[in-house]
Amino acid sequence: MILTIGFAFALGVLLPVLMDSFKESRERAAWATSIIVGVFCFLGPVMSALLNRFGFRITTILGCLLCSVGLAAGSFAANIVILYIAFSLPFAVGLSFIYVSSPIIMTHYFTKRRSFALGLVTAGQGLGTMMLGQLYRR
Repeated sequence: MILTIGFAFALGVLLPVLMDSFKESRERAAWATSIIVGVFCFLGPVMSALLNRFGFRITTILGCLLCSVGLAAGSFAANIVILYIAFSLPFAVGLSFIYVSSPIIMTHYFTKRRSFALGLVTAGQGLGTMMLGQLYRR
């Protein structure tokens, strides 16, 4: 959660870099992050149905692979529209898989200290946003 959700929510720090790299306006560069958040939130119910169908191991692994593919493909984007397709969409789908399955994994494996484990997982979102935002600045 630190690296996936934190990465997605700290992307606003990279907005000036995207604007300079692709020579685009602020609005067009911000769409890269907006697509991630929009698709990520929109696919929540779909991902929970897939989680029920295939189990949390497969969905989590698939989510990590999609995030990795999105990051790798986005690094080769020649223009901003290709970045939307190659980075934002796969990363958002993978992020949705991970976000839906993480709390379920915690409740599956922890019985005694379930609330503490779930608290650590959800705290990873804010911690990742805070840490990665500072790392992006450098």
